[in-house]
Amino acid sequence: MWSLGIESGWGKNFKKALKEVKARDSRPVHYESISPNFVSEDEYYENSGLQMVSKMYASPEWMLEDYLNDKKESRPLMLCEYAHAMGNGPGGLKEYWEIIESSERFTGGFIWEWADHGVRYDMDGLRYGGDFGEYLHDGNFCIDGIVSADRKIKAGTLQMKYYYQPLKFERRGNLLKVTNKNYFKAETGELAINGVIQSVCILPRESIEIAVPDDDIKAQYFVGDKEVARAQFLTEKSETAIIPVKITTEVRGHSLAVKAGNNEYLIDLQSGEIVSVTANDRIFGAIKLNFWRAPADNDMFIQKKWQDALIKQARPFVEEYAIKDNRIFFEVFVGVDSREALLKAKLSYAFGNDGVIVQLDYRQLNAENYEYLPRIGLAMKLEKSFDKLKYRAYGDGETYCDMYEYAFKDEYESAVKGQYYHYVRPQESGSHYLPDYAELTDGKDTVHIEGMQSFSALPYSAAQLEKAKHDFELPESDGVYLCADYFMGGLGSNSCGPLPQGKYRVPETGKGKIIITYAKRS
Repeated sequence: MWSLGIESGWGKNFKKALKEVKARDSRPVHYESISPNFVSEDEYYENSGLQMVSKMYASPEWMLEDYLNDKKESRPLMLCEYAHAMGNGPGGLKEYWEIIESSERFTGGFIWEWADHGVRYDMDGLRYGGDFGEYLHDGNFCIDGIVSADRKIKAGTLQMKYYYQPLKFERRGNLLKVTNKNYFKAETGELAINGVIQSVCILPRESIEIAVPDDDIKAQYFVGDKEVARAQFLTEKSETAIIPVKITTEVRGHSLAVKAGNNEYLIDLQSGEIVSVTANDRIFGAIKLNFWRAPADNDMFIQKKWQDALIKQARPFVEEYAIKDNRIFFEVFVGVDSREALLKAKLSYAFGNDGVIVQLDYRQLNAENYEYLPRIGLAMKLEKSFDKLKYRAYGDGETYCDMYEYAFKDEYESAVKGQYYHYVRPQESGSHYLPDYAELTDGKDTVHIEGMQSFSALPYSAAQLEKAKHDFELPESDGVYLCADYFMGGLGSNSCGPLPQGKYRVPETGKGKIIITYAKRS
């Protein structure tokens, strides 16, 4: 296929170029910049000479609602750019590929772009626009590759590979249907299901069915020693329950001291937040409500609204509280002084012998001012010694609600310092989606959390990541920053494309409970 260019308008010179290309070669031609807004309908639909509809950063909704429903359009659609691989991401590939594979009218798409374009200026690290004293530049907009500048893979690379893989896996009861998506090439290799290997040869556009157990399934397809395709199917797991215990309380100034089981908690009566936990003869830090993340590159436009709404500065204010049935209930609103509130919430605590359930039931206010919140969750800072992480979630790379399918949900262990991916410009990183649990230990004590939609445990705070403009500017770690999210928004591609779809945004109303326990290392 030939292209006449990119982002360059339309006119007589392009018409001449198109005529010349078609005279010399029979392959089809596309060109993104012709638009029905600038030419007649006749020229656009019938007489342009272009055999493809070529579109940049069309939303999945546009593909379904506008393109497929356009009765005048019969040409196939190609997304000459549809995802922007700038920084962490891109998210939201799933919806594009479900649509592309649903109709013969879709030919696929291209991610912008292949590799980051950082410049190795000295031994510190990579530089980008503005680092050389130039007046006109695009900042780090050149750091937008699906692989790094030195051609190393990222989580986004693996997510792309997953949706580009040639096999489709579908579970149907005790059968696993495996379909070869290729139109011309057979897939011949080894299929491993929960470690049991068998040879397969699947002809183009055909399927095989394999008997599988009732339990979780992990399927991997290899050609030689290379994994070419994968899928996982999980059964539901039961939640861990915490047995409530009787509590005693004492008001101390603006704080409420709570004795529950083996632990003591100090709660700020002005914010409703836990300010300290005493467990195992050790004092642990605050458990704070958290609404902010270090903006990812794909947050670059929405973050202006977030900043204007002062989401980063927002904190809870208690309207009233009550103690009932060994639980503590707070009615809070979240915001900053002299500004409209961001949300109202019911924040409650129930206590077990070694831990606490933090339950939140919220309703956002004035969401039209900021579109959606970056996240709603809890944030804790642990001592630097809590550097050993164990968890069961989608991993072991970073995963988000709109970028996780490439990963297997399994048990993983890691040093905390290995959880952050060192993007050229520091940003949100290291999250793990749908964890069953996560725990951090220093070899003496363990902090264990459950119930969250996602979590991260990083050597840097969101403030440290946001302040640094280059990876080499990050400070030496001063602790472990643990975030447990009731909800966190997706990554998307909004540095060039549309905002994340509604289902990948923090919902305007929601509730959840997160369990935090403190135990001696056995």
